[in-house]
Amino acid sequence: MTLAWRSLVQIKHNPMELLDLSVQPIMFLLLFTYVFGGALALLLAFALAMSWMAVLVGVTAASMEKVQILMFSLMMPITFTSNAFVATDTMPSWLQKWMEVNPVSHLADAVRGLLGGGPVASDATISLLWAAGIIVVFAPFAVRTFRNRA
Repeated sequence: MTLAWRSLVQIKHNPMELLDLSVQPIMFLLLFTYVFGGALALLLAFALAMSWMAVLVGVTAASMEKVQILMFSLMMPITFTSNAFVATDTMPSWLQKWMEVNPVSHLADAVRGLLGGGPVASDATISLLWAAGIIVVFAPFAVRTFRNRA
């Protein structure tokens, strides 16, 4: 609130700041809605699903450090064995099979398709199904564990 008031007071001294305060939020709203909208929504849906896994770990772990270590140990292999960083055809055949079912691979392909105009439907559907499955599995366990702990 203080920063907003300070910015409004500055308009009196520098009228060009009115342009910054009015055009920039509109520009970002349009940019994130029309350019990044679908990709951002897909990423947020998947992040929400993964956060339920983190909530379950956080409720059961004894310390914050253990939560961080365990979640990193879970997320790092899933992320780095996907095609988010490297093309699938450059990997060994045994790793290619895993990359074809890895949820992060489907998420990365869907986001690439949404941002670059490529094929989206199958990868986006699979990503949303993975997200829904993760929520269905981990959300009830996290809530039940939290209630039992309290």
